[in-house]
Amino acid sequence: MSSKHSLGIVRVRKWMIATVGLGLLGVLVVVGISRFYVAYADGFISRWELNERQSHVQFAYDLHTRGAPAADKDYAQSRARSILEQLIVERFLMREAVARGVAVTQEERTAHVNAVREWVVQQYFTDDAKAFKEALAALGLAVADFDEYVADSLLIYRLRSQLSEGITVSEADARAYFEANRQAFNLPEMIRLRHILVAEKAEAEELLRSIRAGDGFAALARKFSRDIVSAELGGDLNWRRRGEFPEAFEAAAWALEKVNDISGVVKTGQGYHIIRLEGKQPLRERTFAEVQELVRERLREEREADLWDTYLAELKRRYRIFIFIP
Repeated sequence: MSSKHSLGIVRVRKWMIATVGLGLLGVLVVVGISRFYVAYADGFISRWELNERQSHVQFAYDLHTRGAPAADKDYAQSRARSILEQLIVERFLMREAVARGVAVTQEERTAHVNAVREWVVQQYFTDDAKAFKEALAALGLAVADFDEYVADSLLIYRLRSQLSEGITVSEADARAYFEANRQAFNLPEMIRLRHILVAEKAEAEELLRSIRAGDGFAALARKFSRDIVSAELGGDLNWRRRGEFPEAFEAAAWALEKVNDISGVVKTGQGYHIIRLEGKQPLRERTFAEVQELVRERLREEREADLWDTYLAELKRRYRIFIFIP
């Protein structure tokens, strides 16, 4: 083999070793970075930031599934990447808001945060601020973290509102949308019900005998029903559409034909029910004149959502994004 040819092989080997070395170095750098950071999106995002956002998501999930037997305690943990992607988008949106001159005064910020916090405490913690604080603490969050998260959402909402200012819906657009979506604007078939919920079948059967003997349904619901909300209203569940109840309850309720008809004992995952029919309304088609404002509002919302989606897609294309987690 000539010395010139041997020299060429040596150079190739050195190039290959150097390339592999750089590749390994890159892997090591990424591995090292990923110990502390989860993404680069015009700046690094730390694992701490992602963990905090996951805690906020888990808190919101826990509120919406409060009392549900199948609630997922690892909901946010199993959705780390999608939560991170949303965090990245929100980082860009916050910068866009500042660049566009979108502002929230301290007074507006405080008022918004207080209103949201008070609503959450009232709605989900029966006005128990201590329980609210403890639920946050269980996820590693403080009330101040909750407040900051809510305040940031107001700025993003203001940005979205600014982008949507130019959206208009003409009467012709509204009429065309109504014609294409007539069924969506019909009043559906509905029923109004009362029910009594108890834990034991024997108790439900005894109550059913009392009702059939003439005892007042509403009075018995107030006294015995485990459904605290409707019990205070004499078991009233108001007007409901199809598909709003568990399967067995749904079948029994819609099988009732005449006002004041009473079901047998119905078993669901909640316990044992007795149901009484209070009223029925058949499906009714509505005219454009009846729903034109609703049509305009819905079409405007759709156009706003389309505009927002397009804006977000453009925003993502504008920045370099690297994600270090699977």
